[in-house]
Amino acid sequence: MAMSPAMSRRIRAVFNTFNFWTIVLYNVIALNSLEFTKLVAKRLLLKGFPITTITVFIVTYCLVQLIKERERRQALIDDPDPIPPPAPAPAPVPPVAPTTVTSTAPIQPVVDPSKEKAE
Repeated sequence: MAMSPAMSRRIRAVFNTFNFWTIVLYNVIALNSLEFTKLVAKRLLLKGFPITTITVFIVTYCLVQLIKERERRQALIDDPDPIPPPAPAPAPVPPVAPTTVTSTAPIQPVVDPSKEKAE
């Protein structure tokens, strides 16, 4: 709740990027063989490491952010936040006749609790 919506979307995009690629590799296993999946993973993660791997993950990260932003906007269109009803007007206070109060007790200053003496 303390995070901005944009920061929350970025963090979710990072985790969803890795989630997306685990799903892709799982589908490669399901559609092909384990050896082919090892070949794809090796080429993606090891052989093409600095450029290919980072490029693929950055593109996926950006696409996930775009998808999440589009989903957020669509959710606001489908179910907008309700507008809170206006606050009710305060009830009128009947006029009170002024009275004079005299007190013999001395007036004590208000003490800030953060500045009290430690005992």
